Amino acid sequence: MRSLPGVASRAAWPRPVAFIVAAALALAWLVPSAVWACPFCGPAESVTRQMGMVEAAAIVRATGEPTNPETRLRPYHVEHVLKGADRLAKDGGGKYAPVRSFSPENEPKPEDHYLIYGADDSGEIYWSAPLPLTARAVEYLTRELPQAPPEGVERLRYFVPRLRHPEPFIADDAYAEFARTEYDVVQQLRPYLSRTELREWIEDEKTNTPHRRLYLTLLGLCATKDDAEWLRALIPVEQAKEPTDRSLDALVACYLTITGEEGLEWVEKEILRKPNPVFADVNAVVLALRFHGEQEKVIDRERLAASMRLVLNHPNWVDTVVADLARWKDWSALERLVEIYRDADDQHRYVRVPIVQYMKACPLPEAKEALKKLEAIDPQAVRRASSIFLPFGAGNSGGRK
Repeated sequence: MRSLPGVASRAAWPRPVAFIVAAALALAWLVPSAVWACPFCGPAESVTRQMGMVEAAAIVRATGEPTNPETRLRPYHVEHVLKGADRLAKDGGGKYAPVRSFSPENEPKPEDHYLIYGADDSGEIYWSAPLPLTARAVEYLTRELPQAPPEGVERLRYFVPRLRHPEPFIADDAYAEFARTEYDVVQQLRPYLSRTELREWIEDEKTNTPHRRLYLTLLGLCATKDDAEWLRALIPVEQAKEPTDRSLDALVACYLTITGEEGLEWVEKEILRKPNPVFADVNAVVLALRFHGEQEKVIDRERLAASMRLVLNHPNWVDTVVADLARWKDWSALERLVEIYRDADDQHRYVRVPIVQYMKACPLPEAKEALKKLEAIDPQAVRRASSIFLPFGAGNSGGRK
């Protein structure tokens, strides 16, 4: 059995394929999924999901033999098989034969345990780099994780208390379960959440940013009007030169869920209408608006689009919102976008392609006339926009109905 650097590793793609993949990823944000994962959770892969992508998984312990200097591999005893027992060889006594994987970062001790994943390649298992495990993490993998409900809200209920587990491996795995769960399933947790508990978790200085964003998302499901003032106090209103809060998108989204249009007016005043706002703060608000426009029904989409249009006061940031305006069929920005296209200097020509896409998506006759003007100003931008598939259009109104 051979080894692979990691479950997510891939061979290098040919340059044309890599370009196509990069373009697809760059455009993916333009298309709202019919069903979203946790909206403000960062990328994370749970143990269960990773095991679903491979053919074998095991908890191992180093044999004590040194690393082979040529292959950089060393043998490990198999202590527990989590998946794919039929893919592991056995010795004459019926015990699992040692497997070979990369050496851990630190020289292993006899009592050290590791998690490894095995992926099939042409009938042979390649093992991932070993992930160190504490004794508590081993107990979790062998006794607790197998007891988790297979899917749905009951599975999430199982992981909620583990979000605050003192063992980082367990807490991170619980977070990863939420990060990949469809939002409509997360919403079903509403009757089982404690807003008081969530507020304590959010305020805890030891809570890292990804977890805080998740807790704010969950609080949005169970918060009441009594939480509005507390949330408002967390939103930075002082003019800053640097990003003020990496959880700001989830914080604003939670606040708007409780306060609706009244809260939106306050967010506009304190962030979007500032003369020189920090881009990261504005972008965080845009993400919150996008979440409400696609997933929630607290604020009318037309009102949300009006907030999005405020970003056009900063022409260099047009590409942040123009796809949302097109997807939501807000064509009132047409004339303003023509002005921004015309005035874009060499350093900010990148805003022209999304503006052309907006015009192509617009069904109004004014858009056709505007396209002629845009082509006369910068025909190359129009050609570039024409070579990219438009994932939004007159017939697509986005995810929320």
